[in-house]
Amino acid sequence: MKHQFNIKAGDRVIIYMPMTIESLVAIHACARIGATHVVVFGGFSAHELANRIQDCEPKLLICANAGKEPSRVINYLKIVNEALTISTHNKIPKVIYQR
Repeated sequence: MKHQFNIKAGDRVIIYMPMTIESLVAIHACARIGATHVVVFGGFSAHELANRIQDCEPKLLICANAGKEPSRVINYLKIVNEALTISTHNKIPKVIYQR
């Protein structure tokens, strides 16, 4: 992650994923590099995610393609795209997602 996405110590990264092994790997990778990671609960709406994007001004956003709850499937990519259109103040240089 350090070389591929040019993330270094002090950079901010938002992790918007369900609680999976992949999210723990992303958290650990940020900690190893020294990047500040902000974990946003996967159930938050696009508006709430946009607020956190504006407050945090991240260099990278890591998200899942989708998450599954007992009664529904949550399309994280749709929420992220909507949040990025709401949060026009800050453009995130890179968004990566788990398939």
